[in-house]
Formats: sequence, structure tokens, C-alpha cells
Amino acid sequence: MKTARAWRIAIGFPLLAAFASLSVPAAAGEPAAEFLKALRQAGYHDIALEYLEKAKTSKAFDDEFKANLPYELGSTLIDLAQVQRIERTRDDYFNRAIAEFTNFIKANAGKPRVNDARNRLTELNVIRALSRIDRAATPGADKAKLLGEAKAFFDEAQKIVDEQMKEADAAFAKFKGFDPKKDKDKEGEHNAALFDVVWSRLQGGQVEYLRARLHAVGSNEHTAQLKKAAAGFNKIYTDYQKLYYYGSMKARLSEGRCYQDMGDVKQAATLYDECLGAPADPDIFRDLKTKAFVYACEVWIDPKVNKAESASERGGEWLIQARPNELKDHDWLALRYFVARSKEEIVKKATNPKATKEESAAVNPAMRQQLISDAISIVRPVAANPNPYRTKGQELLDRLAGQESKNREEPKTFAEAKQRGDDLFGSLPSKMFLLDKLKEDLALPNNPPEEIKRIKDELAAAEKAITEMQPQVIDLYRLALSLARPTDKLDDVNTVRFNLCLIYYQQDKLYEAAAIGEFLLRRYPQSPGGRNAAKIALASWSKLNGLRTQKKEDNKFELARMAGVARLILTTWTDKETANDTNVLIANIYIEQGDYAKAEEHLNKVADEFPKKAAAMMSLGQALSREYFTKKRLPDGERPADAELEALMAKAQALIEGSIKQMEDQGAVTPNLVNAAYTLAQIYIDDAKQAKAIPLVEHAKYGPLTLLEANSPLVQEPNFKHPDFAIATYNLALRAYIGSIGDNPEVMAKAEKTIGKLEKLVDTEALLFSYTRMALELKKQLAAAPEAQKQSIASGYSKFLAKMRDGGNANKYDTLAYVLKSFEGLAEGFTDEGKPLSAQAKGYYAEAVKTGEKIVSLADEKKLDPAPDEMKMLAVRAVLAKCASRTGQFDTALDMYEAILGAKPYMLSVQVDAAMAYQQMGREDSKYYKYALSGGRPGAPSGEKPKIWGWTQISKVTLKNAKYIDTFHESRYQMAVCYYELGRVTEKESTKNIYLNNAKKATMAIYRQFPTMGGPELKAKYDRLMKLVQKELGEKQQGLAEFGPPPAATDQAAK
Repeated sequence: MKTARAWRIAIGFPLLAAFASLSVPAAAGEPAAEFLKALRQAGYHDIALEYLEKAKTSKAFDDEFKANLPYELGSTLIDLAQVQRIERTRDDYFNRAIAEFTNFIKANAGKPRVNDARNRLTELNVIRALSRIDRAATPGADKAKLLGEAKAFFDEAQKIVDEQMKEADAAFAKFKGFDPKKDKDKEGEHNAALFDVVWSRLQGGQVEYLRARLHAVGSNEHTAQLKKAAAGFNKIYTDYQKLYYYGSMKARLSEGRCYQDMGDVKQAATLYDECLGAPADPDIFRDLKTKAFVYACEVWIDPKVNKAESASERGGEWLIQARPNELKDHDWLALRYFVARSKEEIVKKATNPKATKEESAAVNPAMRQQLISDAISIVRPVAANPNPYRTKGQELLDRLAGQESKNREEPKTFAEAKQRGDDLFGSLPSKMFLLDKLKEDLALPNNPPEEIKRIKDELAAAEKAITEMQPQVIDLYRLALSLARPTDKLDDVNTVRFNLCLIYYQQDKLYEAAAIGEFLLRRYPQSPGGRNAAKIALASWSKLNGLRTQKKEDNKFELARMAGVARLILTTWTDKETANDTNVLIANIYIEQGDYAKAEEHLNKVADEFPKKAAAMMSLGQALSREYFTKKRLPDGERPADAELEALMAKAQALIEGSIKQMEDQGAVTPNLVNAAYTLAQIYIDDAKQAKAIPLVEHAKYGPLTLLEANSPLVQEPNFKHPDFAIATYNLALRAYIGSIGDNPEVMAKAEKTIGKLEKLVDTEALLFSYTRMALELKKQLAAAPEAQKQSIASGYSKFLAKMRDGGNANKYDTLAYVLKSFEGLAEGFTDEGKPLSAQAKGYYAEAVKTGEKIVSLADEKKLDPAPDEMKMLAVRAVLAKCASRTGQFDTALDMYEAILGAKPYMLSVQVDAAMAYQQMGREDSKYYKYALSGGRPGAPSGEKPKIWGWTQISKVTLKNAKYIDTFHESRYQMAVCYYELGRVTEKESTKNIYLNNAKKATMAIYRQFPTMGGPELKAKYDRLMKLVQKELGEKQQGLAEFGPPPAATDQAAK
């Protein structure tokens, strides 16, 4: 069954397109028109559409080009619609095309190109009709409804054609009695009018011909409709054979197609033969003759006609006359397909078990092999270039290549192995393109079930084909390399190496891809594919590095290889583009390695106008800001001077501000620019500069909040379409507003409005998660803020929280839960570990308790909306327990912890808080450090299973679960802290040393088994802790260095 996408090539309208090209000459000298034409021919319809949209407002295009913009936009939208696989998306583009053509027709009444616009509207309606017919044939489809819609589209097409026919006849009637000898000055107008008459009839005939598809093939209705269309074409041929020979031959060709579809292939072959007798010049007849050969060859290989030899010989003779500019033309590619098929049919006939001896002998094995080889060469471009026969061409190529492999012995030379590998390799890109397109289609929202099933079936088939083909290509190419001799062309050998490199990369065999890529870079950089091989090597090392980083494994080797390859690229290719690209790449590597000075050094070598520089500047700025916050949280004595920290943050902000300016200078609002604005706003907020963040969030052109609320097309792109972008943006705006509230009612109103938007966007679970994350971010923000700013932020925020708790959403669970976590965050922001609780912290903990108690009370009264489940209420009680613990109400806190953990012992966050409560109690009485380690409760009955686990049991439970790897590392660190604290306060020397050495052993065990020690921050804490342990023991204070270099092992947690 032909698809709607293929109809133009397969059954006729492209034949008629030749008429359209006569009515308005192409603007061959116009660069814009030529560029647009090139984009369309290459299949870049989306880029062509973007190009035309920009032309509307650009001053770079002349008035004539702009006057035709609606026509060009409509044409491009039709082309773009036809490559969409989802009906809904296609219809959207078609509707836009109709609007553009309608506008064009209204604005250009009486002008010649109006007919072209009408023709395209006719074509559009026919395509939509065929699309509905295709859908009606799918299982489970509403056939009657879809066929009804198809008929309506055909009727609309016929209506347009009838109007054109009426106008054409009236215009031509004015030339009654026309004598070319007497009326030479009117000959041009006469011919144009004649052209319109024939064109409109041919177009009407095509609509009648295609209506046959409304009926089942072979049915009486189907045959009757085709006979009606054939009679119409015959009348055009008879009426205009002398007046307009070319038009009459077009009709003859279409008449033949009608008979072919009726199954009368012999009559069709007779009519096609007549068309093949047309002259080859001028070029318009050449195109007609090519199409006639396509149809004729298709008929000749039909078993009823049984003239595959004619297709092979006559079609092959015409094929070798193809000009260079015709090699990718769809008709010429279609002819290639049928000529290759004819050769396959000849071989099949000769090898058929029912073939006579004479038939088999007529095509001996050597001839068969030659026919297969010729067919492979002929069909290869069909499989490699976009065209309606591409899929069939790939299938034929695969079939022929398989036959060739069966019939031929294993390659004996490099050239043979390479050629066979190339045959398979050449069809891989199109298969992978199809795979990517199917994945995109499957990800589209609101796909109907039958569409999802179809896509999944096609996806499975495409994946299977690629999976089976890639190993065959690898085997053939590896064989080729093993057979290579000095006499073989080095470029050919290196081409095989590059192709292998690419396939390995596609298969995620990254070490193999990197090895071959590096080999070509170091030995043969100027070979075919040498530069791309270098890029693949770099990309392979980059992906390997990413995998190592994701698994928290040592990635020094991968980073070193990346840097080495990048430097070699830089010295091998010295052109400006490569230098810019590679310096950005090296800078990104140094950013990942933490060598920010070298990263900045390489970025300074990149031209400001180079597009990738801005993104790298943003990455460096982000890295420096992270370093700033890490260093700022260091304890006294280890934290750098304030001036150093301020300089670090100033540089981070300057880099991101610079990246935003560069992207602004480049003109377009891009996802990178929006991300940069988001990132800088976040840094400003984290640095307690909310007033500077608000203008970025609300920026008129690229502010993430502005774009989101305007439903800008930019936020419909994949990078932003995900709900997480909207949630994160509202969170960011809310944090900016809250930190700037002070006594400003306008900012308070913006904050309340943002909360409302956030609540409408997500469900309760997601909203609660969002609020919790925001509360944690507030805690970090307070930790980074200077004292005066901290007070200001907290004051405004607490007013906002109190208003939320006591205002219109006073019974909303998610709102109250957010207020609870936020007051807890405020309190913790004013809590210094190891120091007495400040008045502010006590006040905010009291507000948290007030909020928590309100939630509990409303839940008991069943007044919360929505009613929280048991786990949510346990989480609320856990916060109340934590507040009690932090304010010194330890017995109350422990009672609450035991009640919670008695019901749900595996609530790890509560187990952690309970162990931390014991640790806090240990500051007043060191015996509680032991309870922090081993859990339980003082005075508990002997033999009772402890509800509170303590750090030791927490570490055991979390050791083998990757989900809790951070909890595991935190518990192990706190175990070492408890041993240190016990040793520090113990007076008896022997006992003291036991505790201190236990701290050392606990640390060394992690250092040996998990060299990353849970990440840089925790590793730094371990190092500081070890120095304190060593000091208490009277040893050299060398921290983790005492344990020697870390082993070359990877973290084994959760494996």
C-alpha cells in the first residue's frame, strides 16, 4: 500500500508539477530563492520554514521575494507536513498552509501565480484525502468516518479544479478563430490560455483517478472509477494531440497508469510504449520519458507481462543517460529501483526450481553473479538518498547483498571485503535516521493507541535490522583490514578504519571507537575522515568520562585522554574554527578537572563571536560559584579570607554576565540564553542578592518566568517543555520574591501569585517535593548570606510563611507542609553546630512547632485538604520531633522518634534525625555518643529490639542500596565523629586511645574501600576529622595522607 507521502512520485502530481514550472519562471538569479530551493531539495523543510519566517521582518530580502512569501510558506508547510508521521501534526501544518495560500490568493487576484497557489491547494486536499484513506486501512480505525473525510477532501479539490477549468475555458474562448500566422503578437497569450485549459483538465483527471482509492482494490466501484478516469485522460489525449502534444502525452501516461491499477498491465505497457516514443528533447519531454520508463519497467517486471529483460536492457540504457544534476532526482532514483528489481527477477527466473533447462542455461552462474553485482551498484543510491523508494531500495540492497554473500566465497582481497562492507554500511545511516524519527514520534503526547502500536512495531523492526547488520559490517571491515596490502590505496584502508570507528561509537563500544579514532588522529590526520575520527575519539573519551563520573568512579585516565586528544587536535588543525572549537572543549575538560585557571586561559583564546564560548563561560561561572559556596561553608580557620571569597564570586558572576551579553549580541533568544539567565538568577539568590535576580527572571526577552507565562514557542522546545522547567522557574521566582519582600506589598503579591501558579501546575505530591526542595535551598541561602542580609531575608520570608499558614490556604496540606519545612529551614539557617541555639533559631523552631501542631490538629478533625496519608503525617511528626530535639526537649523528641519508628522502622530520614539527636545529647553527656552509634533507649527492657538504630545499623542497612548511598556515607562519617568525641572527653589513656583509633579505623576502612569517600565535601570533612584525631593522639597532623595513596579501586557500595 502506498503511503500519502509517496503519492506524488508514484501516481502523477509530480508530472503535473512540470506545468506549474512553465507558468512562472524560477528566479534563478535570486540568491534567496536559490537558497530556499536548495534547502527544500535537501529535505531541510523545517529550516526552510524558519528561513521564511525570518524573511517576514528582515530587510535583507527584496519586495518581490516578500510578496511571494505566503506562497512559499504554504509550499514549505505542505512539504513539511508530508514528512510528519503523526496525523495530528500533519493536519496542523496543512491548516497553516491553507491559511497562507488563501492570503496569497486574496492579495494577488488576477496575477499569474494565483493559479499556482490554487494548484497547491488542490494538491494539499488530495494529500489529505490519501492520508485519511491510509489511516482507514489500519486495524481498529473508524473506516466509515475516515473515508467520508477523504471524500470531502476530494470534493474540495474537485471544486477548485472546476473553478479553474471554467476560468480557463472562458479565457481560451476569446481566441476562437485564432490564426498563428495572422495573430503572431497574441501567440504567447494563446499558448498560455491553452496551457491552462489542458492543465486544469489533467488536474481534474488526477483527482478522478485518485478517487478510486476510496474503494477496495478490484471491487466494481474501484474499476468503474478507474475506467472513468482513463476515459477522461483518453479524451484529453484525443482532443489536444495536435494542439498541445506534450499535454496529450501526459494524459496518455496517466491513462496507462489507470489501466495498470485496473490490473490490465498489458494495455498499460502498450500505452507506456507509446510514451517512450516521445522525443528526448526538449528537457520537458525528457522528464516525461523518464517517468514513462519508471512506469514501464514496473509493468515489465510484472509476471503477467514477463518482460524483465526489457526493463533491464531498455531501462538500463536510459539510466546511463542520466545527467549529474539528475542523480538524486526522485524519478531517476525510482527508475534505478525498478531496473535493479528487473535484474533480480531475471536471476530469480533462472534459479526457479520450475525453470526449464534452457531458461537456467540462458543465465549461467557467472551471469547471475554479474546481474546481482550490477543491481547492487544501481540500487545503492536509492537506499542512500531521500526518496519514496528509499525503504524498498534498502530492502532490495539487503536482499541482494545477502544473495551475493551466499553465492560468493569469502572475500579474498581487501577490495572485495571493503566493497561488501560498504554495501551494508551505506544503508545504516538511513536506518538509524528512521530509528531516531520513530523514537521522536513515539514520544509525542496524545498518540492514539493504533498509532503507538504501529510505531512500536516499526521501531522493533528497525532496531532488529540495525542490530543484525552492524556486526556483519564490522566483520567485513575487520577482514578487509587483515587482507590489506601495501598495494592497496591508503585512503581506502583509512576509510575502512573510520567507518569501523563510527560503527563502534554507534554501538557504544567506546574504547574501540576511541582507539581507532586516536590512531587515525596520530598517524593519518589528513586521511578521509581523519578529522571526524578525531572528534569521535574525543566524544568517546567524553562519554566514558561521563559514565565514570556518574558511577562516582576514578576518571583521571579518561580526563587525561580527553585533554591529550584535544591538544593534539589543536596542534594538527590550526584553522580558526577548529582552534575555537577545541579550546572550548579543553576549557570544559579543565572545568571538570577543577583546574579553573587553565580553563579560563583556554577560553581567553576563543573569539568572542564563537557561539560555543558563551556556554563554556557559563559552565566556568557555575563551577566557580559552586567553589565559592563550598569554601564559604568551611569552618573557621579553614575558610579563606572574605576578600578572596568575594573575588571568587565576583569572577563567577562576571563570567555568566559576560556569557549572557555575548548571547544577547548574537541576536537570537536561544535555550542557552534562557538557561544562562536562570543560572545567574539562581547564583544571585544563593548569594543573597535577590534584588538582582528579579530582573533576570522577569526579563522581557529571555526571562524564564516571562517566557513561561507568555507560553512562548521557545518553552515548547524539548529543553523546556517538560513540567520540571515550569516548576523550577516558579520556584526560582518565588525564592527571589520572598528574599526581597521586606515591607513591599507588591513583591508579597508577586510571591502569592507565583504560589498560586505552582499549585495549579502540579499535583500534591510534586508540589510537596517542590516545596521541600525550596526549603532546603533557603537553608543554603541563609548559610551563605552575611548576617545583615540573613536577618532581612528571614524576616521577609517568615512574614510570607505566616501569611500562608494563617491565610486563605490555612487548611491546605501541601501549603502547611511547605510552611512547616520552611520554618524548619529558617531555624536551621540560624543554628551553628556546636554553639548554643540563637534567639532567632528558637523563634523559628517555635513557629515550625506551631505549624506542625496545626497540621496534626486539622488532620485529627479531618479538615485537611487533601487528607494526608499515614506516611505524610509521620513525616510531620518527625519534623516536630526534630524541633523538640533542637530546642533541648530530648525526652519528648525521643518519645516521638520511637513512636514513629515503631510504626515505620525503615523511615531512614527519621533514623538519621534520631541518631543525630543522641549525638546532640552527647555534647552534654558523652554516654549518648554510644547510643548515637548503637541505638536503643536508656532504660529499655533487656532483649527488646531497639526502635532507634544508631549510625552503625543505618550504615549496614544502606550499604548495598544505591538509592541510599549518600545516607550510607553520612552514617559512616558520623560513626567516626562519635568515636572521636568519645576519645576526646575520655580521661583514661587506654580507653581514650581505643576510641580515637576506632575513629581512625572507621575512616581508613572507607578510604580503602571507597576512595571517593562520598564526594569532595565529605572527603574534606574526613580529612579535617583525622587531623583532630591525630592531634589528640599526639601524632603528625597529616589527615588522610597517613593512609597513603588511595587504591585504584572503585566504590563498591550498592553493587
